[in-house]
Amino acid sequence: MENPGLRLFGIDTISIAVPAEPEEGIEAHRAFLCGSPQIFLLEDADLSYGRLLEEPWTLRLYPTVFDDLEAVPVVALAEFG
Repeated sequence: MENPGLRLFGIDTISIAVPAEPEEGIEAHRAFLCGSPQIFLLEDADLSYGRLLEEPWTLRLYPTVFDDLEAVPVVALAEFG
C-alpha cells in the first residue's frame, strides 16, 4: 500500500525514550502518534548516507507485525531514482 502523505520522523538513536524515564518516553511517543496529523517514528535508523540529502528518494517500509507490541519492527529501504 502506498501512502505519499505519511509523516515520519527518523532518528539514529535506539529510541526517543530512555529507560530511566519511562513515563516521559510514553508521553513522547503519544505526542507523535496521537497528534493530528500522526507522525510515525523510525528509531535506530542509519541516516548517515549522504545521498539522502542530495537527491529525491522513496522510503519503502516492510513491517513485521506481532501481536501485543507497542512497536513494530520494520525493514526500511531508500529507493533512489
